Amino acid sequence: MARRTKGFGSHGEGGIVIAREANMTDTSELHIILKPAIADAVRQAVARGEYASDSEVIVAAVLEWRLRRALDPADADAVGRLWDEGLASGPGRFGSMDEIKQAARRRLVLEQS
Repeated sequence: MARRTKGFGSHGEGGIVIAREANMTDTSELHIILKPAIADAVRQAVARGEYASDSEVIVAAVLEWRLRRALDPADADAVGRLWDEGLASGPGRFGSMDEIKQAARRRLVLEQS
């Protein structure tokens, strides 16, 4: 059962409407209108098989958004400071990702013995 909500626009604007079944006890019904480019990206992700449905794409996006918002600002500041310190310290001791992997494997072997 679709409800028209003031300020939401229409299908003709190129957006898609995401709705979950209202009779499912662990979900709520929510209608959203997306800009055409965003709607196309959602459809393409489903078409590539990355997600089973449009709703699944939106749920994943909201979960990621919630995780970003949940970061403690102090943690974000600390990560920023550490990043800056790392850049200021000069080039790393490894020349490639393969060297990093080799060092990690050697360390793992030592830890396991």
